[in-house]
Amino acid sequence: MKKLAVAMLSLGLLAGTCGTAIAAEPEVYYNGYPLELNQPAIIQDGRTLFALRDMAEQMNVDVQWDNATRWATVSYKDTEVKLFPDLHRVLVNGAEQQLDVGPQMINDRIYLPVRYLFEMLDCDVFYRQYDNGHAVVSVNTRDAYMNYMQKNGRETKVVRNIASAATDNPVVMTDDGNVLELYIEKGKVKMSRTTQTLSRVEEKEEPAIFHNTITDIIELDGIYYAVLDETGSGNYVGSAYHPNGSAFISEIQTPQGEFAFYGSEAYLDTLALEGKEGFSSKTVKGYLLNIGGAKEDIQDTSYAFSDRKGYGFLTDGQLLLIANVQGEGYQVLSRNQISDTIKDGKLFSSNGEFYAIGSDITAEGNAEIFVTSYTPEGMKANSYVPVSNLCDADGYRYLNIVDAVQIDDKAYLLLQTNLNKYLACYDLTAHTFTSEKLTRPYERFVPAKGSWQLYYCDDENYYFLEVK
Repeated sequence: MKKLAVAMLSLGLLAGTCGTAIAAEPEVYYNGYPLELNQPAIIQDGRTLFALRDMAEQMNVDVQWDNATRWATVSYKDTEVKLFPDLHRVLVNGAEQQLDVGPQMINDRIYLPVRYLFEMLDCDVFYRQYDNGHAVVSVNTRDAYMNYMQKNGRETKVVRNIASAATDNPVVMTDDGNVLELYIEKGKVKMSRTTQTLSRVEEKEEPAIFHNTITDIIELDGIYYAVLDETGSGNYVGSAYHPNGSAFISEIQTPQGEFAFYGSEAYLDTLALEGKEGFSSKTVKGYLLNIGGAKEDIQDTSYAFSDRKGYGFLTDGQLLLIANVQGEGYQVLSRNQISDTIKDGKLFSSNGEFYAIGSDITAEGNAEIFVTSYTPEGMKANSYVPVSNLCDADGYRYLNIVDAVQIDDKAYLLLQTNLNKYLACYDLTAHTFTSEKLTRPYERFVPAKGSWQLYYCDDENYYFLEVK
């Protein structure tokens, strides 16, 4: 999206010169819907003036003109505004108002400052100007926000108004609270941007340039990028994408098979979601484990990094730790098969320790959350977290970890049983486990406002739930 020259300004700052001038035609929206300007906007004494009837008729605001007295009456809800363009005077419910630039006749049309009129009619007026001079004016009735964005405790509900009905498109809530959804349609990458300050959707289109898939959203140096057509390989586990060129480091022998350890330097085709950059190529560096040499197909993989212990890889219950040992290069610190039956395994790191969390079956045949850890002293005793005490009291047939994310020293899990979904938290330092039943079918964690939120959407709304 074009970088904003000014995030939000008074309409009076659209031009800095005095006198009367024709303004560049802005886009005008009312409660998210475009309004057409049949008469040009005019700048006078640093204020932007619109023709009254242009706006009023499209907003269903009643305007009556008395040719004998040459005044106009505007009626809206409980407010009556009388405009005297020849005298530049305004009366609101009988009381005279003071304006720097009053109503006036220009080309046989009543013009007046748009911000003054519509704030007087209990509306909010927002203005944005882009680097190319393009301007957007948004007029919203105060009650429009209730139909656009609702905040109820930790949950945020935002109106979803895009052409694509697909609910699995990449989505991110940026640090300023705006919701970006990406999709490809008719050879174009489209970005739907729903803002908190403008009660409408702004849509950006770019040619797809031979790309037909958006696979991820990443953040680099504070800017969000869409990754295009970089599907990588199911054989790779780690912190980056499929390595380009020769990045091989060493072969690693494990009971599951022969794995290759890579230093990855992937060149990704990206589309900047903010700023002027647009399409570009980004280099993403990291480390990967190639599990293509496994004796049997590996179903569950996860990765974590510790600045004290190096790189951890979890592959179907096998925990593999690799570190760069001074003077010896990359060495395998540990190979441990922590479970032969663990499902949906996720790996986390905290204070030099690695934690593997997954769904497993206890000796009693119950599906529970399984936690084990690797410390400098070696593997800790395996333990089961009694999820059944916190979740479905009537019992459940299966327990899956749908998604997981680490925030500081807490591992957050999106759990699903055959009865309900849950947001669970395992404290990696206090070793405590909490869980709450979810009221919506949240699908995954998404980055939001510098942290993470659970996310779900249907055809009409986005739903975000703060995880902490």
